[in-house]
Amino acid sequence: MSILCKFRVGYDHGSLATSIASCVSHEVLYVYLTRETPTGEVAWFFVLHVVCTVVEVLVKKKTFVGRLRVRPIVSRLLIVGFVCVTAGWLFYPQLIRNNDKYRTCRQKKSIELNN
Repeated sequence: MSILCKFRVGYDHGSLATSIASCVSHEVLYVYLTRETPTGEVAWFFVLHVVCTVVEVLVKKKTFVGRLRVRPIVSRLLIVGFVCVTAGWLFYPQLIRNNDKYRTCRQKKSIELNN
């Protein structure tokens, strides 16, 4: 049983390390695309998702073993809904706030006029 406990701790730490790498890479990508100082909203998006995933796995393992099975379609709908809500809350506002779409259209027009 001690091997399983060690594996579980390793899984949690691996998930955290992966989310930190993803946070940093996405913040760098947003800085590159928008040329604005990062606000950390994108990083919190990924941290929130990893924490919720770890909590979900722990709750499923401890509470629902053999008692209640959630149908896969219900589980998938809940996950997609959660991702859509948190993306609208933390992921997309940074792009909307920086008028990225307007800036891209303006740059494309200036390139076309110069050719």
